Amino acid sequence: MNDLALRQSIIDELGCEPSVDAANIGVAVEEGVVTLSGHVGWRHRLAGTQCCGAAAWSIPGVVSVTNNLAVNG
Repeated sequence: MNDLALRQSIIDELGCEPSVDAANIGVAVEEGVVTLSGHVGWRHRLAGTQCCGAAAWSIPGVVSVTNNLAVNG
């Protein structure tokens, strides 16, 4: 799977996660290496940051995930 397809798959997966607002999360992919940026809300801080990383790892073709998400609030 190419990087563009990986990125879209991760964005789609994040959109299905009720504990995060996917609009606040940036996804960059280069050669299968994923970088997540943006923020999650205070109420869902731990679950949100962990589930975003897990969502990225769940996509076949991802070789690494850097989670740079911050907690907002």
